[in-house]
Formats: sequence, structure tokens, C-alpha cells
Amino acid sequence: MSETLSEILSALDDLIDEIDDWKLEHDDYFYLDSDEELVARRDDIRERLVACGDAAIEPLEEYLYDTKTHAYIITVDVLAEIGSPAAIQRLVDAAELGHNQLPPYAARALAEIGAGSVQPLIERITDQLDNPVVDDYGGEADITNMVDALSGIVDPRSFDFMVELLDRFEDTERFEDLAHLCSRVYDQHNPEIIPRMRALAEEYGDCDDPSKQIAVDARDTIRRLEVDRVIGSDNWMIYGCCNICGDYDRTEGRCLAFEEHKPFDYFCLECEPIEEFCCDKCHLKRVLLAPDDSDSDDCSDVATDGCDIDNMPPVYVNLRYRLGQEEFSDRFRITANYNDVGGLIVITNNHGIEFCFWYDTLDDLDMLRDFFRGKRSHFPGEMRFFINCGELLGKPDLNIDGKAGKAVRNDRGVATAVYECDRFGLELAFDQEAIDVLVAIIDTQRFLLLCDSYTRIDEFYENREQLVSNIRSLKESGELYGLAEESGIGEPQPCDHEFELLKTHKKYTVYQCTRCGETKKEFN
Repeated sequence: MSETLSEILSALDDLIDEIDDWKLEHDDYFYLDSDEELVARRDDIRERLVACGDAAIEPLEEYLYDTKTHAYIITVDVLAEIGSPAAIQRLVDAAELGHNQLPPYAARALAEIGAGSVQPLIERITDQLDNPVVDDYGGEADITNMVDALSGIVDPRSFDFMVELLDRFEDTERFEDLAHLCSRVYDQHNPEIIPRMRALAEEYGDCDDPSKQIAVDARDTIRRLEVDRVIGSDNWMIYGCCNICGDYDRTEGRCLAFEEHKPFDYFCLECEPIEEFCCDKCHLKRVLLAPDDSDSDDCSDVATDGCDIDNMPPVYVNLRYRLGQEEFSDRFRITANYNDVGGLIVITNNHGIEFCFWYDTLDDLDMLRDFFRGKRSHFPGEMRFFINCGELLGKPDLNIDGKAGKAVRNDRGVATAVYECDRFGLELAFDQEAIDVLVAIIDTQRFLLLCDSYTRIDEFYENREQLVSNIRSLKESGELYGLAEESGIGEPQPCDHEFELLKTHKKYTVYQCTRCGETKKEFN
């Protein structure tokens, strides 16, 4: 060992002793950044060790397995930066063995190294499956962390090997490993795996625990991959929150689009989503107060439990409008919400004017967006007015409730919302600023609607499984046939099955009826 390396290791010992004096828990280690002098020393020692290259690897092994102090964290970082085959081999060893914080931390380092880790991980996982090593606790050494590391490296070799593992785990009935692998293949971001996930979800959907988890994780992977397609289908610029925005630095809590610090639940009109909305991540519900109830034009927030993406905070715009023979300019509030009945975008002010754009499908939203973008002369969908503005016109009894209106371009080419009756007319004009806001809100609803078909796929399967369970219960009790007789339908006829090959395994073959969907296994 060179004198220089000895000096570096001595400095490392001193640093570890000093960190240990802080009496920190594992996760608290990362709060050391508050001590600038200590962080500078740590970074200097890491750089000096990395500069030693492979010569530092063997002396660092004793530090790697020292999980009673924070030595292993520094060592893993050094090995990851060295990134040589010898360093990768030590990290694979660490990811494979142990029942503490070291294996997952080593696995993350291997994923960060990238392509160089792929083949060593494949070889070690294969060897562990072919020649299981029993650990100190009497069980086989865990491959979970190595699978996690491999899944985090987007590489054709990783993907192909993970597909092979799906077959292997299913054939050997390693259901827990199979479920875990189903949850991790998403990290490859390869939609080619969707048909296989659908087959697994179908095969294990009616099973009991633990194999039922396979179907749960397979369906979740399908949903997330389909949402990836949604995100990649357009250059989205939506009314979103920082939690899903690609411009948001989660570490610093800073929005890169504005170069400002923003809370993670902050909503703006320039969100470029990198994932779907998920209220479970926010843990905050925005209780909205109108500007009249607050000191600003923006909504006030009250922290409660869970946010509500189907009823997001309002946006305010100035609109000019003609009511009867008078012209006005006022502050309008735009909100959007969606439920099982349908969706609507509502534009209203504090003087009794409200109109709603209703939508049920993506086509409705596409037509509305095209109208505001100038690609259509009118919006053919449903639009309704609710008007109670007698004070403005001097007619206290004036009240219009849910009357149909129209969205058209006037003779000057301006996008307007219009209502006409015998007593008066109302026309609201949308300038470019208001149109930009509306397009962002419309695109947000398009984004939610597209993601929603996959987000709620679990609900569909749960409802279907409940229905199947109820039907089976009725069959077993004989009630189903009684109900059929009462309705005049008669006893249900058995299906004249037409089975087709669904899947082949080493031990058995699976067939599925093309008429009723029933499956059967034939063992080889």
C-alpha cells in the first residue's frame, strides 16, 4: 500500500469517527451537508480515493461492510465513481448479501454506473438461481436488490434477461419474485412487455395470496406504461402542479421554468408533465376561497387531507362582455371538474354570469381546443348559460337558468360565447391571454381523460372480480337458477367451449375458451 493511500485512509478514519460522534441514524447522514467544512473534507477524501483507482478497492473492502458507522456510504460512492470491473464486482457482492442498509444502497450505485453493471448483474443473478447460496439465516441469498439494480438500467440486455426471469419465476412458482419483477419491468420503459403483463394479470387475477399480487403488479405496470404513451403523445403544456412537472427540482424545491422556489403542490399554466397526476403523493387538499374572501386575486389554501385533481384551483382572467346595450369588463374565474357523469369547464364572475362547456369524450375537448385556436368557426358541443345579473340591467327579476348558448367567432373573427333571447343578449369576448389560459385548462382535461382510462383500470378489474364472485356465490346456492326461472330466461346453458392455446410452460400448457374466456391447464 502506498504512503499516499495510507494517508488518505487515515484521513477517512478520522472523518468516520467525527461523523460517528454526531450519533446519526442512517438516513440522517445526508443532513451532514449543513456542515460545510465537514462536507468539504468528505468530498476531498472521496476525490483522492477515486484518483487512486483500482489500488483503493481492496483496502476499502473493510469499510464497505462496516454498517455500524457511515463508512459504507462513503465507500459505495467511491466505488461507483471508480466504476471499473473490479469496483462493480465489489458492489455486486454487496448488493447480493446482507440484511441491512448496504444492499439497496449498493444496488442504486450499480444502477447509476449503468451499462457496465448489466452483464455482471446478469451473471450473478443467474448463478444465484442455478446454485443457491444459503445465508447465515438459513435462507437463499436475496436477489431482490440485484434485480432492482438491473431494472434501473435501460438496456436491451436488461430487458431481455428480465423477460427470461418472468418465465423462470413462473415455471418454478417463485410467486413473490415474480410479483416483484412485474413491478420492476416498468423501469425499462418498454411497451413490448404489455402483452406479457396482460397475460399474467389474466392468469393470476382470480388467485389467492400470494400469487394474486402478481396480477396487481402486472396491471400497475400496464397502467404506467400506457400513461407513458399519453405523456409522449403530445408536447403537453398544462395547468399542473410542481409534483408532476419536469421543470421542478424536487431536491431544492425550485421551479426551473421560473427560477423560483415553489411548493410541490403549486399549480401553474406551464407544467410539462413527466408523470400522471397522483393525489396520494401530495397529501394536501386545496380548499378554495374566492377573491372576495381573500386579500388577493389568487385562491387561498387550507391544508387538509389529500388534493383533488378533478377539482383543481381556479384561474382568473379579465374578459370584456356586452350585456344588453351595455359593455363591461370584469374578472372571471375559470374552473374545471370531472366526475362519473361527465366534465365541464365553468367560467363565472361575481355579478351573476356563468357559462359552462360540457364534455364527455376526448373529441369534445379536441373540438373546443380547435375552436379557441382558430381552427373552427364554432364549437358544436354543449354550452349553457346561467345568468342572474338583474342589478346590472336594472331588472331584478332577470334570471336565466341553464339555457343553451353558442361559441362562435364574430364578424371580427374574435372567439365569443353568445346567448340571445327576446329580452336581452349577452356576448363575452376572449382575447389571446384568456385563450392561452383556456387552452392550457382544456389540455389539462385532455391529459386527465387520457390518463384516466389507465388510472382506473384497477377499479375495472376489482369490479369485474366482485361481479364474478357474486355470480359464483349465486350459482353455488342455486339462487341464480331461481332468478333465471322467475325472469323467464330458463336455466343457463353450459358453454360449448372452443379452447385455443394461450401459453406454453415447461410443465403445463394453458388454453382459453374463445367464447366464455374460461381457462384450463394441461400438465405435460
